Formats: sequence, structure tokens, C-alpha cells
Amino acid sequence: MSRPNNISGSGAFTWTFATPGLTPAGGSSDVQINTLTNTNTGCSASVLDTVTIMIDEPSNAGTLSQNYTLCENDPTVRTIQLIGYVGDSIRFDSSANDGFTYLATDHINVASFTFSHPKNTHRWRGFVKNGACPIDSTDEKIVFVNPKPKFDIVSIDNEVCLGTSPTVTFGISNIPVSQAWILTYTGSATGTFNGSGPGTFVRTIASLGGTAGNYTVNFETITNTLTGCDSTYALSRDIEVKEVPVAGTV
Repeated sequence: MSRPNNISGSGAFTWTFATPGLTPAGGSSDVQINTLTNTNTGCSASVLDTVTIMIDEPSNAGTLSQNYTLCENDPTVRTIQLIGYVGDSIRFDSSANDGFTYLATDHINVASFTFSHPKNTHRWRGFVKNGACPIDSTDEKIVFVNPKPKFDIVSIDNEVCLGTSPTVTFGISNIPVSQAWILTYTGSATGTFNGSGPGTFVRTIASLGGTAGNYTVNFETITNTLTGCDSTYALSRDIEVKEVPVAGTV
């Protein structure tokens, strides 16, 4: 479709001008420079120059596939993907501080990427640019990472008298104050310890045995009961149960 668009000026210079709206998007339009006229003298020249201009569709970043809530070091391979985007230049930016600042990543000119074994919570945004059109961005998606609880054995009664339950002192960390945990032990005695939040805790090991001898307790797993995130250990402690001394007679 022909759309006349006259421009004017004075003197011999290099001029720029804007064309009317060009269509269709995704195609091309020809701009023809037909004549040049000196308005003082009326003299004109036929230029008949044609420039072909590509018309790009507007950039559209589409949407990011989904949010994730995962445990720290989850080995499952996950995917973050752009869906419904329009553009030929793509990048993914990431924030590790709740979206306060975003940094560019190595995920460039790909519509998706995979990850596993996450360490910390990250927010993601996709950016897409199509040709000459302004860049567009997606809403953010969050990969929320719950920490795995940790524990260590501070001390344990390694000798007790028969009929006495040994005491164990252990430390719990990497868990919020308001969240509960369960610690499992097996071996010569089997059971669980329960509590909430981090700190140092003292518990007794019941049902160790009804006779004197050497016993072993294996402290194996601690689980955050809210998130389901757990850590597995192989901490073994030996306990000797001794006969109750008898004074006899004099």
C-alpha cells in the first residue's frame, strides 16, 4: 500500500526521516524515495531509490515454566523453560537476594536449561528481544531451597551401670527455630529423639539391654518434619553396660 510521506528542509545536508507505520509484522516493506524538488526554483529530480525494511514482531518473553520448592542438594534434574516467547535473543538472569539485584547468567540464547543439587534459593527471569524491537521480560519464578538439618554428637555416657539409661548430648543446626525435627538411631537400641529448632539437646537412650556387655548405637538420620528434608549420617558410639557392684559381706 502506498503511503505518501513528504518531508522538507533547506540546504545540502544529510537528512533522516521517519516512515509511517509499516506492516505486516514478520514481513518486509519497501520504502521508495521518488522525487527531490527545490521548492524555490521548482526544479526536481527523479530519485527512484528503494529501501527494503524488515518489520519485526514485538518481542514477547512469554512465561517461565514453574516455581520449585526443593531440598538442598536435591539430585533430581529440573528444568526452567520459556514458554510462548517471540524473539531471537534470549537470556536468563538470576537473583540470590530475594530479587533485590539480578545478575546475568551463562544461560544465553537457549529457551531452557536444567539444574540439580541446588544450594540456595534463587529467583529467575527471562529476557527476550526480537530483531529491532525493545526487549521484553517475564515475571519471576522462584526455586526455593529448604536447608537440610544437621546434627553432631557432643558427648555420650560410654559406661553405665546395668539398669541405667545412658545420656547423649547432641547439637542440631541448619533448621529454623519454629520447625520440628526427628532424629533416628538404630543398633543395640532403636528409637527416635524429637524436638524443634537449633540448639544443644540432652536425651536418654532407653532399652539398651537387660544384661551387662558392650553395645553400639548408630545415629543415622535427622529429618525436618515440616519440609521432609533430611540428612543421613553414620555416627556410631559404643556403650559399656557394667554389672551393678555387690558389696558382699564382711
